Amino acid sequence: MHQRKRRLPPLKTLLFLESVVRNQSVTAAADELSITHSAVSKQLSQLEAWIGQPLFLEKRKGMIPTAEIGRVAAVLGNAFDEIQDALDELQPKRAAKPQVLRVIAPATLAMRWLVPKLGEFHTSEGEADVMVRPTHTPDNWLEMEFDVAIRRGGPIPPQFLPQSLFAETLSVVASVRVAQSCHKGQADQLSQIGLLDVSTRNGELRNWLKRAGLPVAMARQATKLPHFYIALDAMFAGRGALVVPTYLVEEQLSRGELTELFPQSRIQGPSYQVFVNPASNSVLLAEEFVDWIKRAIPSQDKFSTTSEARP
Repeated sequence: MHQRKRRLPPLKTLLFLESVVRNQSVTAAADELSITHSAVSKQLSQLEAWIGQPLFLEKRKGMIPTAEIGRVAAVLGNAFDEIQDALDELQPKRAAKPQVLRVIAPATLAMRWLVPKLGEFHTSEGEADVMVRPTHTPDNWLEMEFDVAIRRGGPIPPQFLPQSLFAETLSVVASVRVAQSCHKGQADQLSQIGLLDVSTRNGELRNWLKRAGLPVAMARQATKLPHFYIALDAMFAGRGALVVPTYLVEEQLSRGELTELFPQSRIQGPSYQVFVNPASNSVLLAEEFVDWIKRAIPSQDKFSTTSEARP
């Protein structure tokens, strides 16, 4: 079969012509094609020279094409639309943007426990971006934007329908390196290690000292730090012993990096609650997250307060 030999001008000139005719303006075509006004005019001049006749009436005034060029522009428009449709079919479907879930949680739990576990959260609706915002004791969390909140102690307005998550088990731990000379249960050697206390967890050290049968006055000699995660880092660095929720240090205890100085003197700490913001735009995803975190927490049975650990 005899194939017709095509005789075409530079294809770029045809693209520019179609845009100018459709937009009825060189300036609008330049904006659409993200090029300069002069570049469009240059391409039109090249095409006009190739065809050998004017493209527009009255020297392009108003950019009204001649009848013949108008028909060419219409054909070009249809052809470019078909080309675009064919290319769209070749491209993979764009994945829908993952939903964003905003979670607020107490700073230490957020940074030491929740964020490392986020990889285990999977949704039934595909991917989700979970953005965790750590909160501190002085923060007014009611003024924050969130879909899910985890709170430690304190009142929660009833419209949030809070669900119980877990209660902390508190114990005194220290770096093995600084505790090697300390015989468990001896107050004078605990004094040698030194105690750390936290302003935002007021009274926990005193309560633990009472439980352990040690002088409450020892709390006055403790190094006071403003945030728990700062105190935790100080304890890891060997600067003293600290009352900690055991769920935060279970791995370090099992690896022998930390030691529990008075395991018989555990006490119960604050309770955590979790809830969905009823004003959330992602309520179903938020409910899935709450279900997941409730399953994740009870799996840590050794973190729960036992009856013998109660004061």
